[in-house]
Parts: sequence; C-alpha cells; structure tokens
Amino acid sequence: MSLERQPLIGHSGDHFNEKEPTFWSSFKVTATSSKFNILLAFVPIALAVSFANASDTVVFALNFIAIIPLAKLLGFATEELALRCGSTWGALLNATFGNAVELILGVIALKEGLIRVVQASVLGSILSNILLVLGFCFLLGGVSRSEQSFNVTAAQTSSSLLALTTLSLLVPAAFSVTADEAGAEAQAGILRLSHGTAIILLIVYVLFLIFQLKTHAHLYEDEADEDEIPSTTLSFSVLSYVNIELTNYD
Repeated sequence: MSLERQPLIGHSGDHFNEKEPTFWSSFKVTATSSKFNILLAFVPIALAVSFANASDTVVFALNFIAIIPLAKLLGFATEELALRCGSTWGALLNATFGNAVELILGVIALKEGLIRVVQASVLGSILSNILLVLGFCFLLGGVSRSEQSFNVTAAQTSSSLLALTTLSLLVPAAFSVTADEAGAEAQAGILRLSHGTAIILLIVYVLFLIFQLKTHAHLYEDEADEDEIPSTTLSFSVLSYVNIELTNYD
C-alpha cells in the first residue's frame, strides 16, 4: 500500500491563492497607498499657475506642496519594483534615477553658464543626503530598535567612495581658488582637471555597480523573514515611476 504524502502547505493556502494584480487593482492600491495622495490635486494647480506667470513665491509654494505626494509615490513605486527585481536593484534605481531631475537641471544650468546654481544644487544635495537623510535614519531607526546592525564591508566601501568623491571635488576647487588671478592657460588647465575628475568618478561608479550587483551582491541582500508579494504589476510600477520622474522634472 502506497502512502500518500500531503504537503505541509496545500494549494488551497493563502500563498497559492494570491492572484496576479491587474492594472485597475494596481491603480487602486497606488492611489490609496498614502494619505498624502490627496495633495496630488496641487499638481495641475501648480502647473497652471506656473504657465500663468504668477509670482515666484506662489509658484514655489504650490510646487513644494505638490512634490510631497510625488515623493511618496516615488518611494512606493521603488518598493514595488524592488519586490520584483530585488532590494539591491530597487535601491540602485532609487539612487540613480532619484537624482535624474538634479542631473538634468545641472546640465541645463551649465549650458547656460549658471555656475552658482550648479554649485548650490550639488552642495545642497550632498548636505541633504549625508546629513539630513542619515540623521533621520539614525533617529527613526533607534525609536523602535535598541541596536541596529550593518555590513562592515559595505559600509567601508561606501565610506571610501564618499572620501574619494570629496577629494575629487576639493582638488579642482583648491586649484581654482589659487588660480583666480591667473591667466587663461591656468584656467584651461583647471577645466581639463575637472573633466578628468568627472571621467574618473564615472568609471568608479561603474566599478561600484559591478561590485554591488555582481561580485559582492550578497553583501547588499536583505535578510527578510517572509517574502512580500507585489501589489502592483511590473508594467504599472515602471509606468508610475517614469511618470513621477517626468512630473518632478516639469
């Protein structure tokens, strides 16, 4: 007599009853993902006011309110993509395309010769990420946890990249300060130094991607107890992410 083996979790379990989300269910989940989504009403208002040539104060205030729910939706779309592509890819996507608006504005400002605008944008981004964001992580992480752990190798790699980036910004700046009254030849040398530094930083970034995604991907994997199921489709998550990025740019 053969013995029938019953699985510990049958096909009638909750895990197998989970249906693939549809477009409309994805839209509903995204629309109700946060209470801040009610502020999305300010997005068309802010666009209309900007085209109506209103005062800069009014345009700034309305756009500031409108960007709050967009940032929340951007985080939600990133989390949904991370559930399908992995936490490392999700974090990389957020870090790379999350600064796409600043990158585009920086290129346009450089083309128009607005050097101070680019400098203020880069400085504000650096201070925001290494001070404000890091400080909030320490504060909120310690509210519910008495002790937090992190991977030492990954932290050392990030610290080394931060030091390299800081040095790459300081060296051209130091030469620029000492050569303010120098001739055109010295200024051209500083420009070549800046171009070389930018190329080196791009190469280092590509090498870091290889380190993070290929050779040492295990250092950046989350130790999750349970596998979360995405609540939106992949196409809807990508579409939402792209639309939010374009709206932020506008």
